[in-house]
Amino acid sequence: MNRRGFLVRAGLTALGLAGLESPASAGAAAARAPANGAAPPNFIIFLIDDMGWTDSALYGSTFYETPALQRLAAEGMRFTDAHAAAPLCSATRASLMSGQYPGRLRLTSAIVLPPGGTEITDPAVPDTDANWARVCTPPIRTHLPLEQYTIAEALRDAGYTTCHIGKWHLGNEPWWPEHQGFDINIGGGYWWNPPSYFSPYHITTLPDGPEGEYITDRLTTEAENYLETHKDGPFFLNFCHYAVHSPWQAKPDLIAKYESKLDPQKAHRNPTYAAMIESMDQSLGRILDKLDALGIAGNTLILFMSDNGGVTQTGAGNTRYIGSNAPLRLCKATLYEGGTREPMVARWPGVIAPGSVCDVPVSTIDFYPTLLEATGVAPNPSQTLDGISLMPLLAGAGALAREALFYHLPHYVFDARPPGLRTPDRFATTPVSAAIKDGWKLLRFYGEGPTTREDRYELHHLPEDLGEVKDLSAARPDKVDELRALLDAHLAATGALIPRPNPAYYGPAVYLGWRAQNACNASAADGVLRLEATGGDPSFFGPTFSHAETPRVYMRLRTTSLYNTGQLYWATTAAPNFDGARRFDFMIYNDGQWYDYVFDIPLSAGETLAQLRFDPGGNVGVVEARWIKLATPGPSGPIMLEDWDFSKIAQFVNGWVIPKSCSANREAGCLRVEIAGGDPGLDSPPIMRFGPLLARLRVRTEGAGKGRLLWAEESTGYSFSAARQVELDLVHDGRWHEYETPLPVSSDAKLIQLRFVPGTGPGVVEIDWIRLFQPSDLGPALLDTWDFGVEPPPVDAGVRVWNAY
Repeated sequence: MNRRGFLVRAGLTALGLAGLESPASAGAAAARAPANGAAPPNFIIFLIDDMGWTDSALYGSTFYETPALQRLAAEGMRFTDAHAAAPLCSATRASLMSGQYPGRLRLTSAIVLPPGGTEITDPAVPDTDANWARVCTPPIRTHLPLEQYTIAEALRDAGYTTCHIGKWHLGNEPWWPEHQGFDINIGGGYWWNPPSYFSPYHITTLPDGPEGEYITDRLTTEAENYLETHKDGPFFLNFCHYAVHSPWQAKPDLIAKYESKLDPQKAHRNPTYAAMIESMDQSLGRILDKLDALGIAGNTLILFMSDNGGVTQTGAGNTRYIGSNAPLRLCKATLYEGGTREPMVARWPGVIAPGSVCDVPVSTIDFYPTLLEATGVAPNPSQTLDGISLMPLLAGAGALAREALFYHLPHYVFDARPPGLRTPDRFATTPVSAAIKDGWKLLRFYGEGPTTREDRYELHHLPEDLGEVKDLSAARPDKVDELRALLDAHLAATGALIPRPNPAYYGPAVYLGWRAQNACNASAADGVLRLEATGGDPSFFGPTFSHAETPRVYMRLRTTSLYNTGQLYWATTAAPNFDGARRFDFMIYNDGQWYDYVFDIPLSAGETLAQLRFDPGGNVGVVEARWIKLATPGPSGPIMLEDWDFSKIAQFVNGWVIPKSCSANREAGCLRVEIAGGDPGLDSPPIMRFGPLLARLRVRTEGAGKGRLLWAEESTGYSFSAARQVELDLVHDGRWHEYETPLPVSSDAKLIQLRFVPGTGPGVVEIDWIRLFQPSDLGPALLDTWDFGVEPPPVDAGVRVWNAY
């Protein structure tokens, strides 16, 4: 009988005979052999870390070179709609090992607990949360419980030898691979990335090699040795590369290769990242060659996949460009397709048709039941499996009986800034769940509706809108209701922890990038910022920036507080947390008069100032601020670095600043701006995006003159100028028109803010939406969207103003 015949027989046995003995009773001496005497198959899971959907030539990149992955697909099946169970590594890896949704495991994010940290075994949603959070969110379980009957345990109990090589990231030492069903553990532990890609590695489960040895190559050598030793099988090799996760380090010769072929206008243009991709692909090629040399390729099922979407830009304040997931929206740590859709290839000669393609949605939760069915091992009756075996797809013999796929990420996930520099205006995501059925995708953003007790929904039709640009929730309420019911039932069935309204939430107290925290409320009126301290330890945090110049802080304050001592803290990029070592205590005059306070920040050589914090006092009372400025001495007077002039606060709409020369309100699902005259500009919130970029707007106007889009770049002093603008030929006929324009921002420059000038004369301008994309040869990817018909979450309601109106 050929292998396809064995496959079908094994699948029918596993699915159809409920009375078979459980895996635990099957015995560890030998794997269950099929009735025809054929040897049980070997399994290799080849898992990559942070590899995006398009990060290979197989999925459309013209920059990365991945011949081994292309070979694997030519000999097997390429999946076009494969998904990680979560957009973050630990959650996906837990789903792969358990066959369960992360929500059921209550392990829904990345574990960041170092050794010695406080373990969380039974997480729960707290009664209150940080006062900037609209909803209370749960922590995660900090390990994969030993009670889970992992796929490694199931196969080992069926007679397989089991080996884990590479990244584990499912808990500290008591929960390492050797305690979860693996006979051998090489390189697996609590590490979420390697301290270094070059030896010495500083990983206790991976002895250092010769100085300068590359970890991707070393792990491949370990895998080859394991295959050589266990070629007589059956074996399960869980080969989980640290690549292509940070730190982004690659072999110099490969970096030079990609530097020589770099096109700065392409979406894929990071030579170091490209070199890491090629090293990973070389590893895959070595494994394929080893299987051929050992004569076991025909009896080995390989599953290639990534654990979550690709990283696009990262570093302190999102300062480093890594890659692009275009045409998918966003990236790792989000539930848009850029965070969950993955490259996936399966090869099993004699079973999977060479060069086949599968467009059925699949997930990492499906790996566990797939391996069970492939070897004829019945599921453990005490083990819940959320996944479905992929064997019908691999054999080309059927579809999957699944109603929908689900995701649950009940957390605020910050961008890549260090903890001391994190502010709620730059989340990677707010708490969210999602469901996908028949191409329709519903996202539920907890507490992000018009009030903190309402959720916000987005609906996308992926077959027509893979980039998730167009929200159809208002047009298709029937689909919203259908998928919402499915999502509610799923979350209830899995016991997922659901965020709930936060009673400590303080509201949208964000002004020119500054926000109140702790026992302090903020408001703005009559050209001043008013801070009302209610006791405790109130604080007022500024936005992040980067200034290495000798800085001086100017503050104009008046107060009737009952406390005489104020405090000014500063943080640097090297020391991002606020503490007493970087603080001024100063006397505050409480007579209700305006006073100017001036402070010289004593930076050491090489230090870079990154953030300010003002504590107005530890007692009840009111402090008002006219402005806070940051300057450096110059030959003709102070040179302004940052100017937070609270007298310029006019009106915020979706984070955009409306100048005082205009009046604005939301009506009929859009932003209506009435211009009295002049040349007014509407300024966006902080953006932080690398070029090149593409802007789209939907506008109708009865004004006059050309429109303009201006942008400010970080390297040019946070200012708008005629050198960085494009003109828009606005049609002033009172009808809706869509406009698209490239923004010629260079690939090594970062756009930080937009200004839209809707005309040159008096009149009315209505704006439906403004969107920012990253163009690509694979299609544009949506980066930022401002829908003026929807009340935004207040975390986007602040902006730094660098230009006066």
